[in-house]
Amino acid sequence: MQFPVQTKGLSTKANNPKGYALIEILLAFGISVVVILAMVSLAVVTIKASTTNRAYAEAGKIAQSQAELLKLKRDTSTWSTFWTSTVVPCSTTLCYFHPTTKTLVTGSSGSVGTGPSAVSFSFSTSYNPLDAKQFNYTVITTWNISNVSKTYKIEGLLSDWRSL
Repeated sequence: MQFPVQTKGLSTKANNPKGYALIEILLAFGISVVVILAMVSLAVVTIKASTTNRAYAEAGKIAQSQAELLKLKRDTSTWSTFWTSTVVPCSTTLCYFHPTTKTLVTGSSGSVGTGPSAVSFSFSTSYNPLDAKQFNYTVITTWNISNVSKTYKIEGLLSDWRSL
């Protein structure tokens, strides 16, 4: 059984699928392009989120290491030595511990290479500085991702635990 074929505007041969094959190829190509673009954009978003998460984790690790070095310096020296060599100089300016030598650097924030771009800590005290047995500290790590500044902050209280 043969169905009547409309030939107006089409090829005169009823079984000539060439025109439709081209449309199917172009349609399949268009859909493929859309799918590929969607996959690329998803990959870009995933990579950006991964970069942000990695930088945030690294910033936290660096900030925590600076806070731990503060505690270590406090524990390995007398309170008065720690107070005069670390707390007093860093009460008026930014400081950081050098990542490899672990020595105190005053007057600036430190460059930490990849990921976060700078780390620093500072002290503030609401106690009598002549009888200071405890103080507040803040460790801040900052970095830029796509020209957006991000920070990771640790705040705590250090005290002369030997005198408590």
